[in-house]
Amino acid sequence: MIGRNLRYLVALVVCVLLPLAGCSGGGSTTKITSKGTEVTVGGKVDVSKATAKTAFLSATSATATNHVFVYNAQDGAQLGTAVLDSSGSFSGLTFTLPATKTVLVFKAVVAQGTFRALVPIDLSNPPAPGVITGASPISILISQQSTDICRAVSALMGLSGQLGDPNQTLASVSKTYTDCAQAVVNSGGQILAYTTDGLALSGTLSNANMLPARDASTLTYDDLNNTQLDGRIISAYIPGNNPIVNFTVVNKGTGKGISGLRTFSLHVAQLKPETAGSNSYWLNYILNSDPRPTSDAVSTFNSTTGALTTQGYTIIDHGDGSYTAIFGKNVKTVASVPYDGSLIHRIGISVRSVAVPGVVGKTPGAYAGPINPQTGTATANFGVRGVANLFYDFYPATGEMYTVNGAQAFARDIVTAAACNQCHDKLGFAGGHFASRPDTRLCVMCHTPQNKLSTDVGGNTNGDFTPFIHKIHMGEELSPAETILGVSTAEVTYPQSIRNCKMCHKGVDGDNWKTKPTMKACGSCHSTVVFATHEGGQTTDQGCAACHTGNIASVEVATAHVPVIAPDPNNLFSNPSTGNSRTNAAYVAAAGAVPTGAAKITYDISSVTVSGGKPSIKFKMMKDGAAVTFPTYVDANTQLLPNFVGSPSLYIVYAVPQDGIDAPADFNASVNVYLKDLLNPTNTKGTLSAPDANGYYTATLTAATSTIPASATMVTGGVGYSYQLSSTTQPLTQINLPAYPYDATTKVGGLIVAAPNVAKAATNYKARRVIVSNDKCNACHVQLGVSPSFHVGQRNDAPTCAFCHNVNTASSGYSANASTFIHGIHAAAKRSTKYGWHAVDATNGYWDVSYPGYLRNCEQCHLAGMYDFSSAVYTATTTTNATSAYVTAGGPAIVDRLLYTTVASGTSAITSVVPPQNVNFSTSTVYGAGFKYAADTDTTTAAAGTTLVTSPITAACFSCHDSVLAKQHMEANGGSIYLDRTTALGKKEACLVCHGTAANTLNTTVPTIKAVHRWW
Repeated sequence: MIGRNLRYLVALVVCVLLPLAGCSGGGSTTKITSKGTEVTVGGKVDVSKATAKTAFLSATSATATNHVFVYNAQDGAQLGTAVLDSSGSFSGLTFTLPATKTVLVFKAVVAQGTFRALVPIDLSNPPAPGVITGASPISILISQQSTDICRAVSALMGLSGQLGDPNQTLASVSKTYTDCAQAVVNSGGQILAYTTDGLALSGTLSNANMLPARDASTLTYDDLNNTQLDGRIISAYIPGNNPIVNFTVVNKGTGKGISGLRTFSLHVAQLKPETAGSNSYWLNYILNSDPRPTSDAVSTFNSTTGALTTQGYTIIDHGDGSYTAIFGKNVKTVASVPYDGSLIHRIGISVRSVAVPGVVGKTPGAYAGPINPQTGTATANFGVRGVANLFYDFYPATGEMYTVNGAQAFARDIVTAAACNQCHDKLGFAGGHFASRPDTRLCVMCHTPQNKLSTDVGGNTNGDFTPFIHKIHMGEELSPAETILGVSTAEVTYPQSIRNCKMCHKGVDGDNWKTKPTMKACGSCHSTVVFATHEGGQTTDQGCAACHTGNIASVEVATAHVPVIAPDPNNLFSNPSTGNSRTNAAYVAAAGAVPTGAAKITYDISSVTVSGGKPSIKFKMMKDGAAVTFPTYVDANTQLLPNFVGSPSLYIVYAVPQDGIDAPADFNASVNVYLKDLLNPTNTKGTLSAPDANGYYTATLTAATSTIPASATMVTGGVGYSYQLSSTTQPLTQINLPAYPYDATTKVGGLIVAAPNVAKAATNYKARRVIVSNDKCNACHVQLGVSPSFHVGQRNDAPTCAFCHNVNTASSGYSANASTFIHGIHAAAKRSTKYGWHAVDATNGYWDVSYPGYLRNCEQCHLAGMYDFSSAVYTATTTTNATSAYVTAGGPAIVDRLLYTTVASGTSAITSVVPPQNVNFSTSTVYGAGFKYAADTDTTTAAAGTTLVTSPITAACFSCHDSVLAKQHMEANGGSIYLDRTTALGKKEACLVCHGTAANTLNTTVPTIKAVHRWW
């Protein structure tokens, strides 16, 4: 009912006095006769919104033009007529009501066409005598909107035409006054009834909760950018041939309605039920000539006259943010989708545009949108963040909403938009449909088996949602590669294990992937399988479940898709002479998976302290939540816990003075120890205490190289991180699982379920600022470092990547600083030159990485305020306390303590498969030694002045913005890019003069870092 209630009264716009008998007022009268209640009324025809305004009203028009007629909707009897004057008003229309409850049809014929208004009248319950003391102003307004309401109600009543036309009556479809009156109110109309003041139209044009509504034509360009839409579909019907849907559109931030919208993407589809083992699927009723699914057609207009050319869907605006849409599409004439009202149907609505169909300046009511002050052009659409999709599943035969356990539900709810947006930020934001279809419930309505492509082969329909999404996400692993809707799968990379099906399949029916296998779903990834010969030949999906849903464990879908990475065949243990010492010799669980029988190892740090220059970490290891007690050391084969080999490491990182900065804001020194080594009481690296009552051990690093100097700042300890393969080291690996066999001789095999790294700042030391969120990284990667593989998944905490990837690390002419290389990798598509660090060869490198989100959205990875220098962290100052530990207040702010990023150093020739381009770098140049700190002697060796550096803020920006013009801009404003250290340290970046923080909350009036990366 669109939130309407008959108890509300409306404020009437155009008023005509209609006094009751015995009341003072104008010339109209109402009286009781032997034939019934005789009424004399007036009103007005408003054609300002008529779709074809060719002439204004004229009293000289011929015949019945400029007349209004009133009919009894029940039997079609004409009750009266009146002439319209030149203003469109009528009066003196006298007729007798056939009953105290009657639906009247006011039908006006004017030069612009025929317009109608349905007015249910209920005079069955008059107030007591003497209660009414004055006349109530009444408006019987006949307009384009009231005509649309009449059309909608006529359809809802099951008529083939409209009430007021010959043979189009309520009696002909066995409908009553109550049926029609309710439909009138549901569609935004009103009922004429007694009130304590007389006769009044009731049954509102508005929902009080959504008022005051904002008219779309009053929205500014900024409003379009900053308004997030919301709404819902209230009800939907297919009473005849055309679907009718009632829905609301509101400002999500305020909950108030937005009226005046006229352009929507309207979709309707039918769900074909499961059959012969095959899954259910959607079929769209609205097809183009291919045929491929599309949205319902909007009205078209003559560009010269503005006259209506083709009638599309009809929108009835109820003035409060609620609408009724009458589809233009006849859903019962689509040969490829036989109509069956007993099946589940879905209505989908995309709300994106404020434009009103028509030719602006010619078609009445046409509106192009507000003016963009920067370009002077009209802007029709809400910013992509503001777009809303609305959905409703129902049974047309009954009009009943689809529910589960009494609550609204959506059929075939498998993949959710929220799951997709973990990586994509917002579906379509940087890709298809300009984000007008940001919800998978709408995607599946068009990406159906009807969506055939010219590149489809072998009967496949790759535009269908299941193969379309599977093949794109299978990406470079798909064999052979395919081009789907213009996307080459070979160019798509995936940021985690492709076997992690539950990453996307998070809907109510999300387990379908493992319980309802089909050739279409499975074959879209396993594209080399020939089903015609598979296991004797498969022609239908009927036999798939028999093998793949548990009856044969080795091929069970759920088992086969446990995301575990096999040992790298080129690991050092398998190839002692040429193998890689920094890859996995074991199976590695990916995407947070904990396979059957595997233990979950976690670490906890109670405290990190420095005493007498020696650092200590108080920590415990836990297996499945229980504290682990380490065994007494026997020999080199003693392991940390039963059924495991290997160990994590303990790290201590800190900063010492460098480049004239007493307390750098970046780490530049570290020490680590392999935890298992501390079990040996004769080791020279450190000591390990007995556990305390809570299971915590204290590890103290005692070697001279582990000494923390008095000048150190940001001292931080961490547990985890170990991935190196050597004769004495390997990552912590479980070795008692038959599914992941371990060879004790070669050390190949076993299972690694990487434990999350943990870190903590030392007591009395200020922690390094946290810039990125590990949770944000894992929203897409799920588990850093496994698939795609780096560091065997053991270095899996994004904020502490800076332990090793600091400003002084560089190779092959590229910085290995976390900020620089992470930006460079993720911005592969943005960069104008290849980011060639660690390139495999000239054609394979990080430039192949595809980023699934919106690259402008820095906060998809970064914490708010930490990338644009707006956080107070960047302006807070520091000082030293009595113990010489750097803490708070008094010293230079962080922006003045950022170290320059080294991009090239070395005492021998540098080699690089793909060297940096458009910068001052040569692979044959000796750049000199980099910065070094020796803890055992507390001595610092400054980096050679000939080493190449990039200034701090510029280093981050240039990683993405590496064009010639961008480089020139940065250098012109004090930035250093691949400049010798001596010269660079004599310059000063002026980036924040323009790109610093703004006073306004949306950062739109100055080019702040956040503003120029606007994504919201």
